[in-house]
Amino acid sequence: YAIATSNTELVANSVIILFITDTDERLYGILESINASWVEGMSCEAERSDEGAESIQDLKRDMKDLRESLRLLAQQVRGGNATQPQAIGSSSRHSNVSSRS
Repeated sequence: YAIATSNTELVANSVIILFITDTDERLYGILESINASWVEGMSCEAERSDEGAESIQDLKRDMKDLRESLRLLAQQVRGGNATQPQAIGSSSRHSNVSSRS
């Protein structure tokens, strides 16, 4: 979203962004020339952190699926609607959950 209300503000915001980007690139170059192995290690750590975020999202999705499966199972045990057992383990990653029950 643009916060500029005039062409002048838009140009000023663009110049500020370009300045920050240029400064960031120069600082990165300085750090890399001082200690390249540290920069490489930090880059690898950042990549692992991104992979970890994807894993967390997968776990959250899995927990949601398991909660829904548990809710349906509890409903069946209490004599609720018995026409929904196919929803248990409907996720491709948990297709063997219903076979273990």
